[in-house]
Amino acid sequence: MKLRFTSVAADETIEKVNLRSIPIDIYENRRECKTVDELEAIIGDKNALRLECLLVLERLLGELSIEHIDALYKQSSVYAEQKKFRRCLQMCMYARRLEERRKEPSQSYSQRLLYIAVIMSTIVQRPANTMEELESNDYLELFNAVIGELKKNQADEGRVQMELETFQAAMSLIWIATKLLPFKSKDEQESILQIIRKLNRYNFQSTVDKSSFLHFSLCGESFVDLFDETIQLLLQCGASPNLFDFNGNTPLHYLAAFSPDSENCNLYKVRTILDELVKAGGHMDYRNTAGKIPAEC
Repeated sequence: MKLRFTSVAADETIEKVNLRSIPIDIYENRRECKTVDELEAIIGDKNALRLECLLVLERLLGELSIEHIDALYKQSSVYAEQKKFRRCLQMCMYARRLEERRKEPSQSYSQRLLYIAVIMSTIVQRPANTMEELESNDYLELFNAVIGELKKNQADEGRVQMELETFQAAMSLIWIATKLLPFKSKDEQESILQIIRKLNRYNFQSTVDKSSFLHFSLCGESFVDLFDETIQLLLQCGASPNLFDFNGNTPLHYLAAFSPDSENCNLYKVRTILDELVKAGGHMDYRNTAGKIPAEC
C-alpha cells in the first residue's frame, strides 16, 4: 500500500483499479482500503483484515478464481471455530455459488457440499431457538446442488470418492429435514418434502455396492437410534423399499440382519421401521444372491 503513495512526483499516486463498486453483506458491506490510513485503522481487527484480504484476492484474481474461492471456505471455517455458524454458512454458500459458476468446479466440490451439510447439521442440533439460523432457501439450494452432483456421479463411474461424499451430504440433508420441518411454515414444509421426492424419483444407488438411501439408513449397529425418522421420511416421500444392492439385498434384508442382542437395539423402533417398509410395498419374499428372504437373514 505504501508503494502506491511513493512516487517521483509527490502529488502522484498509483490508484487501485477494478474495485468492487457495490459493497455486499458477505464482506459485511466493507470496501477495500484505498489509503495507508484506512489500512492502519483496521490493523487490530482480525476479522476486518481477513475480509480485506478476500477483497484484494477478488480484485486481483477474479471472483471465480479457485484461490479466491478456497480463501472464502477457509474464512468460513474460522467462523465455524468461533461458533458463528450462521456467518459460516453465509460465507460457504456464497463460495459454493461462485464455484458452481466456474466451467469446471474443483475436485473438492463434493467434499465442500458435504462440509456445508455438516454445518447445517450443527445448526439444527443447537437449541431450538436458533433453528431460524438455517433458512429454507439455503437448505433447498444446497439440496438441489447435491442432486445435480449425484447425477454427474451416475454418469461417471470414476468419481467413487466424490460419489461417497455426495451420498453422505444427501443423507445429512434428509436427516436435517426431520429436525427442520416442525419449525417451518406449511409452504416451506411442502418445499422440503418436494425436494426429497425429487431425490427419490432418481432412485440413486451407489456405484460401489448399489446401496440406496434406505440401504445407507439401515447400515450400522446404531441405525435405529440415528435414522428411524430419516427412514420414515424417505418412505413418506416415495423412496422405493425394493431396490437391490450388489448382493441382491433389499432394505428389508438389512433390517432383518440387525442383531437384537446389540446394546443399541430398540426393538420397538425396529418393528416400526419394518411396518413402514412393508406398508410402502416392501416384499418379504424377495431373495438375495444367497437365496435368502429377509426372514432368513
